[in-house]
Amino acid sequence: MRFVSVATAVLTCLLQTVPAASEAQSCFGFASFRESPFQVSGGVTANSRVRNVATSLRGGHKLFGGFKTGITRYQELEGSSNDISAFAGYETALDHAARILVCPNASLFASTGPIDVFASGIDFRTLGASGGLGVGATAVRSRRFVLLPSVVLLIRYASSTVMDHPLNTDFPHATTYGIFEAGASLVVNRTFTVRPGISAPFGLHNPNADLPYPLYYAKASWTLDVALSFGRRGPHPR
Repeated sequence: MRFVSVATAVLTCLLQTVPAASEAQSCFGFASFRESPFQVSGGVTANSRVRNVATSLRGGHKLFGGFKTGITRYQELEGSSNDISAFAGYETALDHAARILVCPNASLFASTGPIDVFASGIDFRTLGASGGLGVGATAVRSRRFVLLPSVVLLIRYASSTVMDHPLNTDFPHATTYGIFEAGASLVVNRTFTVRPGISAPFGLHNPNADLPYPLYYAKASWTLDVALSFGRRGPHPR
């Protein structure tokens, strides 16, 4: 809760400098920022080898940003990493009614772990960045429900360091690959979002060739996110 309080205060200070806009931010399949400027969410990403649980806080309007923390469990390594990231983006509409929205976005991320894999004294640490586009469209709208399909295309650069404590040596390893995500969201009463989807990496060619243990997997994952919008936006200046 302390993280949410601090992050909300930081976002509030940043967003006070951003002029209000008339469109909603739904490029990633979540509820609009039109009425509520903040969202807190939780999500699960899983396949047979990797499982991730994460929470995030985001806010804004046309210009938006947020923070994300999570834990990733590597089944084959019997270990986990602690993950954190910060992201930002900007929204633009492709049509006058703003039914189709496009958001260029970028993020920075860091993770620590797995640690002491199989008691070998080997630790992993990763830093990286990503950028891409999110596209969302309003497929169905009623007074209480909105159906929002969305797709996201990202290019990610990850620089991992293998810390071999028995040898007192660090081994760097870098890789660049893409991520395709798709989902279909149900937004209830403009505040609650449920978003099932899929996330699939591409362009991973022998990504673990120089690593003592596999850290990257070219395998699609199922995703499930839930989000709750909160806060009230003040009246727009005339």
